[in-house]
Amino acid sequence: MTEREIWKPLAIGTTATCAVLLILLVLVHPPSSSPVVWSAQERRDLAEVVSQASLSNGTVAPDFSLATTDGDSQCLACRAGQPVALVFVSTSCGYCGELERRLAAVDPDRSTDILLISSGDLAAAQRLKSDHHVGFPVLVDSARTVSILYRVSVVPTVYLIDAQGKVQDSAHGLPDSWTMLQRVTG
Repeated sequence: MTEREIWKPLAIGTTATCAVLLILLVLVHPPSSSPVVWSAQERRDLAEVVSQASLSNGTVAPDFSLATTDGDSQCLACRAGQPVALVFVSTSCGYCGELERRLAAVDPDRSTDILLISSGDLAAAQRLKSDHHVGFPVLVDSARTVSILYRVSVVPTVYLIDAQGKVQDSAHGLPDSWTMLQRVTG
């Protein structure tokens, strides 16, 4: 008997055991296609934890430069002297998609500039812009360097940068991010 013949029954037995365990796991804890619904208290708790890790209000906002979906480049320093809303999203986030749909209706003559910063690749960011008819720059942060610089741990996240280049406020998650954007865009 060869070594391969000795190990073959064990390999088949191990594969079968893994398959049975996987089936039992799915039966006990079936996957859900519904989004997680958080209570108001759970959202407040999450917001508190995330805000403790965020850039503090009054902090000088880190400068950056990123490519846009149109092939241009945008930097924060280029907007010195005017307020800017940095909206961090992921192309795979359903809540971000909802925020993007809402942003499509924002008045283009607003006083606050909006920069949408997408953590997806260029093609995904271009689809995001065309699918949601976004009328402001979509920046591509595929390496997540700016997201890390701004300590983004939850998407969507919005940072409001004042005309002096300092963090004025931040919001995390769909309800809070949308509320903040409505406040600054009229």
